[in-house]
Amino acid sequence: MAAPRGVGDGARPGGSMPAWLEDANLAGQIAVVTGSTSGLGEITARELARRGAHVVLGCRDLAKGEALAAEINGGGGGGGSASVLSLDLQQPASVLAFSREFDAAHAALDILVNNGGVSTVTRNGLPHVPQPAGIEATFLVNHLAHFGLTLALLPALARRGSQAPAARIVHVSSRAHRRVPLAKLSEYGWLQPDSAAEWLASPANLKSAGSLMERYAVSKLVQLAFAIELDRRLRAGSIAGLGRNGRAALSNAVHPGLVRTGILRETYHTFGTVGGFLLSLLVAVRALFVGLHVREGVLPQLWCAAAAEVDARDVGGAYAVPAPLAEGGVALRAPEHALAADPEFGRRVWALSEELWRRASAG
Repeated sequence: MAAPRGVGDGARPGGSMPAWLEDANLAGQIAVVTGSTSGLGEITARELARRGAHVVLGCRDLAKGEALAAEINGGGGGGGSASVLSLDLQQPASVLAFSREFDAAHAALDILVNNGGVSTVTRNGLPHVPQPAGIEATFLVNHLAHFGLTLALLPALARRGSQAPAARIVHVSSRAHRRVPLAKLSEYGWLQPDSAAEWLASPANLKSAGSLMERYAVSKLVQLAFAIELDRRLRAGSIAGLGRNGRAALSNAVHPGLVRTGILRETYHTFGTVGGFLLSLLVAVRALFVGLHVREGVLPQLWCAAAAEVDARDVGGAYAVPAPLAEGGVALRAPEHALAADPEFGRRVWALSEELWRRASAG
């Protein structure tokens, strides 16, 4: 595996932020951030607004969203602003309603940050399958709902005009994608829509704690493969109906590192009171040695969303990870799974996702 390549532009003397972030000018741009009321999503929303963007907060908890928007609009957002739209990634109807409401309110979209995610979602000790979608929640939230949202918003991204720089699409993946054994993909049968739909709709499947994390890893591998395949198609101009000369957008994926954001909270519960406590203690101890502050973990997605260098270098289909601040806080590296950047795998993931999203959104 190739060594990570730092993006350069460390912090200026006396500064705590990379130069590329201090220099980012997003005035007049519109951004959408999912999972925007806590953790990485909240900081992403704040920083994009601080650089002048209007940020649409896609969130399920509208009260928290309105409170954050009020804070940003009250001066906490620098030169930018924020508004709130309801978005429940466990409900395909909510995803489609969000895209319609966005189109009604905004002429175009400049930045889409697919940040929202979960580790595991259980009910009564079994994987949760939200209805009417009929798709297991971890896969639905981490990948499939963002797949549907991205495709629904692509026309808005393309409406920026042929003379505008490419828009940005950022997918917050995870290094956990490397944990999917190749043999498991065949065993699950999920590359065939019927087999995948059966697997993803059955709470009794993969109900052990270890398999729950395996399910998370699968969702992150598929999400990463989609990010790369999307950029491949945007680069080739093979997505019908965008109506724009040149590339409509740059699609990149990131791994934020081990950060304490609360995403593992429900995972702890699946191990019971004692097991959950021990797991949370293990994660906390590990974080002391190799963990990152959330303000460090957020830098890869901010770089992909806001850095001028991304457009200047035509960075697309990349996988960005945290790096020392002296190297810009971000490095580009190859995905850690053999299939993540494989074109044939990417095509299969796209076809599978289209069919599963069609079924889920028709429910």
